Amino acid sequence: MQEIDKTILFGSATHALGDWFQTHAYSSILILCDENTFRDCWPKIEHADWPTQPSVIVIPSGELAKNLKTCETVWDAFVAHAADRSSLLINLGGGVVTDLGGFCAASFMRGIHFLHIPTTVLAMTDAAIGGKHGVDFRMYKNYIGTFAEPECILIDSTFIDTLDGREVRSGLAEVAKHGFIGDPELIDMLPRQEGYATLDWNQILRRSIAVKLGFVEDDRYDKGLRAALNFGHTIGHAIETHQLATETPLRHGEAVALGMLVEAAISASQLGLPQEDCAMIESTIGALFPALVLPEIPAEKLQNLISKDKKKSGADVLFALLAAIGEPVVGQKVASSIVNEAYLHYNS
Repeated sequence: MQEIDKTILFGSATHALGDWFQTHAYSSILILCDENTFRDCWPKIEHADWPTQPSVIVIPSGELAKNLKTCETVWDAFVAHAADRSSLLINLGGGVVTDLGGFCAASFMRGIHFLHIPTTVLAMTDAAIGGKHGVDFRMYKNYIGTFAEPECILIDSTFIDTLDGREVRSGLAEVAKHGFIGDPELIDMLPRQEGYATLDWNQILRRSIAVKLGFVEDDRYDKGLRAALNFGHTIGHAIETHQLATETPLRHGEAVALGMLVEAAISASQLGLPQEDCAMIESTIGALFPALVLPEIPAEKLQNLISKDKKKSGADVLFALLAAIGEPVVGQKVASSIVNEAYLHYNS
């Protein structure tokens, strides 16, 4: 395994687990999967050199399962398997599994050991990195959660082979975001069509993770510039929440991609984001998601959804915007008229 950060390792997850257990001992091992990763990803590590037989916990897949009721199911399993503060939880899955699993581990008995094996592009580059864990509450994104660091994060790009094209694109939206806020060269590495098999995943994952780590390392508790990572998310979370209640829910990355379009328009209006930068964002998102359409959300409902965003100070929701590609500006109050105008621009 190669080290990119003291807790982030690249390579075969099976080999990494064998190496890990040579120097780390636990009273018991539990694996958290969702239905998809139990079917597609657990077989890839099932025959690792386990020091003791792990107990597998399977939860439903999808954002709708990311709630306190599912946490109760996981905590019940911890109790049933006699987990204690010397146990280890391995979160094998995408953002829902790493978010929920990290929260369950951090809160059970005031904290048990856990590590992440992210299996989606989104989780490898974003959700599993940075120590944020939590669940949705009454349809509001990530309202209940905590900061807690995993013992280790194992990045094995072969899990990407288990994903369909839609899930890969969803993850690449977060990679694009990292390009827009911190590494413009990443944008040139993204596919202009569905040629995922030819992508240099090693380079893309490393550079994308490096951007996130750059914003996280000096702001672990999200009090300052780390908020730049929320570019596209204030509008994106509103869209994602709205669509969860419809027959056409969106993946997280799809909602964020649409959010970045709208927030680029807001950035142009409020911060003077150059037109050529707006055009680059539009063309990048358009190439990744050629058929994605901004849903119709009435202005009053959009404002209501935005008002529930957890990134607010008092009554003010604070946006992360762009003054230019690679120049994020955080803590921005935006008038509702500017938000509505930007949304209508892409919804017309």
